[in-house]
Amino acid sequence: MRKLLNLVAFVIAVFSTQCFAENQWDLRAIANQNSAVSNLKRTDGTLYTTINVNDARMIRDILDKYSLQSGIYPTISLRESNEINASAGMVNGAPVMFINRPMLDVLNSDRDMTAALLGHEMAHLYLRHSESSANNQAIGNAIALIAGIALEILAERKLGVTNLGLNVGSAMGTVYVATFTREQERDADKQGIEWAMKSGYDPNGAIRLFSVFENKFGNSLFTFTKTHPNPGERIENAKQTIASYSPQNQDIRIASNNSQQQTSQASTVNSINQRNQPLTSLSPELLALNQKIDEARLNQTPKSEEAKNGVLAFAKKDFSTAKGNFEKCAAQNEAVCQNNLGVLYQNGLGVEVDRKKAISYYKLASDQKLAIAMSNYSAGIARGEDGVIDEAKIVGLTSEAAKLGSPAAMGTLAYMGQIKVSKASEALIPDSETLINYAKASVMRGFKDGDMALGNMYRSGFGGIGKDNQLAEKYLLNASKKGDIRANAGLYLLYKRDMSDEVKAQSVKDLIIDKKQAPVMGLIASEYCSENFVTRNRSECVFWAKSGAYAGSIGMARLYGAILYQGMGIEADKYEGAAWIVYARNKGNQSAIEAIEKNASNFTPEEISQINKRATEITSQVALSK
Repeated sequence: MRKLLNLVAFVIAVFSTQCFAENQWDLRAIANQNSAVSNLKRTDGTLYTTINVNDARMIRDILDKYSLQSGIYPTISLRESNEINASAGMVNGAPVMFINRPMLDVLNSDRDMTAALLGHEMAHLYLRHSESSANNQAIGNAIALIAGIALEILAERKLGVTNLGLNVGSAMGTVYVATFTREQERDADKQGIEWAMKSGYDPNGAIRLFSVFENKFGNSLFTFTKTHPNPGERIENAKQTIASYSPQNQDIRIASNNSQQQTSQASTVNSINQRNQPLTSLSPELLALNQKIDEARLNQTPKSEEAKNGVLAFAKKDFSTAKGNFEKCAAQNEAVCQNNLGVLYQNGLGVEVDRKKAISYYKLASDQKLAIAMSNYSAGIARGEDGVIDEAKIVGLTSEAAKLGSPAAMGTLAYMGQIKVSKASEALIPDSETLINYAKASVMRGFKDGDMALGNMYRSGFGGIGKDNQLAEKYLLNASKKGDIRANAGLYLLYKRDMSDEVKAQSVKDLIIDKKQAPVMGLIASEYCSENFVTRNRSECVFWAKSGAYAGSIGMARLYGAILYQGMGIEADKYEGAAWIVYARNKGNQSAIEAIEKNASNFTPEEISQINKRATEITSQVALSK
């Protein structure tokens, strides 16, 4: 409920159009306290209220499970207010959520009602109902690379300082988003209930929550707003949503208080969870990783006024001012500023795109052990922007950045840990349990590498995580929606081999071929061709190796040449195979160079001349087919 209830009417909005004047407290930090209760003081030092730390932990744990499903990790604050209210929105590109203190009394430590409330709020963020806060693609891509969160600068947040409130009214100014339509509210309710079920919560918590409002305030007051349903309608909609995930003719009982909650819904939840496996694997290690990520974010908070002003200007899309500020503090060797200049040059924001400048700034900040810069630098090396692509250096930087708390690096390393790397790189990759937690933490923070890694993990059952085709599809689709074409390889293999869904497999195949996605073809070919002799699907191996070769993949050209040369799943053609290997050698493929040196004596000078001629023809054919 964007704005759930005030004492007069049930009005939903992201934020009031007035400035924030209330004190606020970080609920995640409160949840990390060791005490049973937390005394919350205002900025003037006076005591505002006392809350149960377990309530803060309950809220944190629910949101963390939803983050694992949505890829959104909001800050969550308790706000001083007399209104029964909860709200969520985007501020300067960062997702934020607020719960007013009186709402805790309504929830009364009921985790399933709390799950319904938080699910609804998170759904508005996930479904991008706040279109006015959406960033264009270039800005959206760049925000994840920027060191320093504008909201945290404005609020001057200090991680771990939980008992002293933050009065951010004067700093934040007027922040508002239009109210939502009735249909958007219904969609948010439905998505929130789905997440509750898949996270192992009783979905009837939503019915209880709406019933509390209906019993206390009735439905008559809801005629004051025309943009969302009244509690009575929401109760009926919730019943229908729950039933759609449950066996037919399921008896849905409404528990209106905590004592009934303990006994009446066990069978309902069990039957639902049989169809929607709960994502409840929030291990202590995963919680610790999230704390590490928060610490890293604190470490990358700008120190100088120029750095802070640069981040705030960036948030306003005033890139010229941002650049000027970042140049001043970068000259003083402030790592945050060096990294952020790299972001501007990498994305062409306020400047011409200059990859060399970007990588040089990333390196300067990386040398100072700024986690986000190390991740950005390693990604640049992998793209070939620093000269020779050094795999061991990439893995080493990524591994160190992950240890320092970079969620982007965690996702990247989790993916690297599932593919073939050199012996030197293998030693830098942690154990499978750590990689699984890295993937989950990266997913929770919205990074596509995390989705990619976790999707492949569920597809293969990596590290004992357990094969799960539905979860594999979910995370791979998430990665695909975020623009990661590698996900198409995982989706094709999932549909073709694991789910035997020829329609979906053909659809993905057509997309890969139509878009000439050579890297994707290479990933699929590598998987099919690397299987052992007995289980290898030779026709798939040949098809994808050949497709990748003609699409311009040098590695696939080398593989296709070897397939032809040896007659693996295809009639042997040594001359054509040798020509493809020569073509790959001419493009600098090291294994092709070694193969030519080893087998050159098998051909006469005349044959070598013909092979070289054919290799030249292949070069032209590949260029035309791209």
